[in-house]
Amino acid sequence: MSDVLTLTLRSIRVATSATRILEADLGNTPFHFRAGQAVVMGLHGDPVRQPYSIACAPADVRRTRRLEFLVAVNGSGREGTPLAGLRPGAKLDVEGPSGSFVLPDALDARPLLFIGGGTGIAPLRSMIREALARHHPAPVTLIYSARRTAEFSYLDELRRLVRQGRLQLLLTVTRLAGPRWRGERGRITRTLLEHRVQHLGASARDLEAFLCGSPTFVSDLARLVSQIGIPVARIHTERWHD
Repeated sequence: MSDVLTLTLRSIRVATSATRILEADLGNTPFHFRAGQAVVMGLHGDPVRQPYSIACAPADVRRTRRLEFLVAVNGSGREGTPLAGLRPGAKLDVEGPSGSFVLPDALDARPLLFIGGGTGIAPLRSMIREALARHHPAPVTLIYSARRTAEFSYLDELRRLVRQGRLQLLLTVTRLAGPRWRGERGRITRTLLEHRVQHLGASARDLEAFLCGSPTFVSDLARLVSQIGIPVARIHTERWHD
């Protein structure tokens, strides 16, 4: 069992109407993790804790000495977790890291395909940022699904990476998309995946895929990416609950 760290909440900011971004100070406390891993976290002294994926990369933490998390609020904007209603200066108990859904330490020069739904973007962001920090030589692609156009967390950052030529991004909205929406609409399909792989100019069997979202989302996508030819051994999954 890993030790429990007590960290100070440095900041909390709105990511979307449905999510908040929390940053906790590590200070000089040693903390080593792999991109994609999670911690179990709760209010200081409260025995009830919940798992949260770390949303930043190990390379980020070495520079900032802060951990970042994406936490959900419910549909009316009220806190879906007690952590979403905290203020800077609050104390958090953090245990971990844990989890096998990780970016490999030794990456082959394969195109990387990340597919996320909802708050499943959190560990994928960690992996994407780490891959880019390592100057991964092959294309890095993210397919990101949300229910509404206003529910894409980290969207400004992702679009900035696209403008810099460091990330290929495809967004799709499954429910409410306004008339100005220029992205995809509906659920991720086999046809959409095949078109994206063709756009990469690579064979599906050469890709490494990482999927994170609700249990149904991940099960459906794991089947689809296998059907288009990505080997099962290179399909990595994590099931998460919004």
